[in-house]
Amino acid sequence: AQEEGPYTHVHALPGEGEPAYLFLLFEAEGPTPEATCAGAAETFLQTFSETRRSVTGRLVEALKTVHEALLWENNHSLQEHQTTLGAVCLYLKGSDLYLAHAGPSLAYIIGPGGGRHLAPAPGGPAPQLGSPREPPVWVRHHHLAPEESILLASSDLAQSGNERELFTA
Repeated sequence: AQEEGPYTHVHALPGEGEPAYLFLLFEAEGPTPEATCAGAAETFLQTFSETRRSVTGRLVEALKTVHEALLWENNHSLQEHQTTLGAVCLYLKGSDLYLAHAGPSLAYIIGPGGGRHLAPAPGGPAPQLGSPREPPVWVRHHHLAPEESILLASSDLAQSGNERELFTA
C-alpha cells in the first residue's frame, strides 16, 4: 500500500484470522480540504468499527454517516464555508475486496490484460457527500487475482488524459 497526498488513509483492522485493511480516498471541495478529509476519515472509521453489519453494510453505513455529518455542517455554515466530498472506500481481507463509492473518485483493477474501472458507477457523476441531494453509494465485490493491483485515484486522473497512459503502462 502506498499513500500519496493528505487525502488517503490506510488502516489495518484488528481481528482474527487473515489481516484486513481499509483504504480510504477522499476528494474534498471547499475551503479546508485537508481538515474535511481528516474529519471524514475519523467519522468513517468510528462508524465502520461500531456498526454490527456485513462488510458491505458497514461500508454503506459509514459513508452515509459521513454524508449526514457534512450535510448538517453545511446547513449550519455560510455558503463559502461549505464542503462536499467524493469517496472511495475499500475493505481488503485476503483476496476479497469490497469497494464502496460515492462521488467522482476513481478505482481501478489493473492486471496483465490492462485496467478496468471498479468506480465510478455507470451513468456519469453523482452528487457528492454533503450535498443537499443524497448521493447513491455503490458497492462492489471483487476477488483479487494474485497478478492484479488496485488503484484508488482522484477524479483528476481521468480528466487529465493520464488514464490511458496508466493502462498502457
